[in-house]
Amino acid sequence: MFKSISLAAVLMALIGAATANAADVTGIPKIQDGDEVSIGNTRIRLMGVDAPALEQLCLDARGAHWKCGIAARDELVKYAGKKSWTCHMGHADRRGRTLAKCEVDGEDIRAGREFLQQRDRVATDPGTEVVGDDGLAG
Repeated sequence: MFKSISLAAVLMALIGAATANAADVTGIPKIQDGDEVSIGNTRIRLMGVDAPALEQLCLDARGAHWKCGIAARDELVKYAGKKSWTCHMGHADRRGRTLAKCEVDGEDIRAGREFLQQRDRVATDPGTEVVGDDGLAG
């Protein structure tokens, strides 16, 4: 009787541990843009990251257009594009992407990343403006 209870407790603990990690996705991502990746067939929106859209243009201090969305994506690729990620999955957003907190080498992707510093520079540099879909700054 004691052995069957102990065996049942061990099995329940193992099943519980497997279930707790079932919501994690691990792998080398395909980086879509500065705040969206895919690992396997799972589309992931990085929780706490808001980068420019891939096709987004910004204006520099001289009024020249530059591709800030592509720059944000490229910074993320440079930072962690070839490394294995572990993403702790949350709920899906309205576009069907799963919101997730992701780690690379045990570090939260949101901590100390050059690609977000690039994004922040876009938003805070005096004279830098974001250009909307209509081609107008504002």
